[in-house]
Amino acid sequence: MERKPLIIGIDGGGTKTAGRLTDGDKVILAEHHGGSSNMQVIGASACADIFQEVVTMLCDKAQCELQDVKSIAVGLAGAGRASDRTSVYNDLKKKLNLPNTKITIVSDADIALEAAYGEDPGIIIIAGTGSIVYGRNIHGEISRMGGWGPVLGDPGSGSDIGLKALQKLGQIFDGRAQKSELLARFSESFGIDSPESLINKVYSEKIKPSTLTRPVFEAAMNKDENALDVLNQAAAGLADMVQHFLADFSKMQKVPITLKGGMLESDTIYRRILMQHIKNLPYPASVIPFSREAIDGAVDLALRMTAPSQNKNIIFRND
Repeated sequence: MERKPLIIGIDGGGTKTAGRLTDGDKVILAEHHGGSSNMQVIGASACADIFQEVVTMLCDKAQCELQDVKSIAVGLAGAGRASDRTSVYNDLKKKLNLPNTKITIVSDADIALEAAYGEDPGIIIIAGTGSIVYGRNIHGEISRMGGWGPVLGDPGSGSDIGLKALQKLGQIFDGRAQKSELLARFSESFGIDSPESLINKVYSEKIKPSTLTRPVFEAAMNKDENALDVLNQAAAGLADMVQHFLADFSKMQKVPITLKGGMLESDTIYRRILMQHIKNLPYPASVIPFSREAIDGAVDLALRMTAPSQNKNIIFRND
């Protein structure tokens, strides 16, 4: 009797790397977590080391041989460019030395889209530290918008919210906005209570804007006008990206949109504000829950790579 193929899906994130080994029916045989594997933070070689460790540990736990694994699909954070993914692919292929195993390196947005929609059309909005809008239209074409990073701009992300909050504090100190609970919460949490302390935090201590969202959310829950203005501006920027993105979906009667990422997965006031902005867009969009994990998308992609028609070792689906 022919053995079912073993496949591995990996979700390589900025905080941790999750790996899952399954058989051809997606029965979970082993799971393992490794360290951070953000391509832009640790580099290609270090990412490949972590993935090699995850693959090895999965096989050890399942008591199978590495050669039994027919396909490996990796969703990699910080790997929006083909050149980055190629570097990781080449390093991982060399380290594993499995010539008969298909290896696929895609972005983390790819496996999230895969988990949400499979091969069907749909859009996923990811907003965590950064933000990106990613989707597949009715013609099967994949496109992206955003993902430029905190310097060039990630509308609606944690970095964007934090930066807008710091700018709002500057307006308060200038007298262009009224003092409010937002200032009190930043004073309590970060010691920002004067123009001097704001400048020191930003330019001397180089505080990361993405770490500043909590006091904004807390003040907004109490209907603080400054905090609500910050969240509305951030949500409007993200919704503007979505509106431009939806032009490729104009022939669909109802466009499914899934929200993902630390800023959007919980039922926060910011999520509700963004959903209202999406509702007001001139397109028939519908927000649906993200009911699976990104690693499910990696497993699905790895399984698809075992099909006879998939004769490539690597897929770059968002170039």
